[in-house]
Amino acid sequence: MDDIHFIQTDDSDVSDKDRYVINTIFNSKKVVKSYHFKQIFIISLLFCILSLPMMDYYIEMITKVKNVYYKLSIKTFLFFSFYFLIINYIVKN
Repeated sequence: MDDIHFIQTDDSDVSDKDRYVINTIFNSKKVVKSYHFKQIFIISLLFCILSLPMMDYYIEMITKVKNVYYKLSIKTFLFFSFYFLIINYIVKN
């Protein structure tokens, strides 16, 4: 194995492509684990609100639907639409 002091060096300019490759290999940034607590909180809150028995009553009163599966589909639609709107509002701001 060669000692590092005996390796030949070159003073030529490094191309942008080579600089990019070197930076991607040797750039040791810490990977930040982000669990998106805001999103988890929003999802939990929406789920809790839509799971209330009062919501069943409001859905039944507004849509005149008494079937459990139709109410569940309406809740699912409301969940996805509210979640989409809230997340896009947060991303926008």
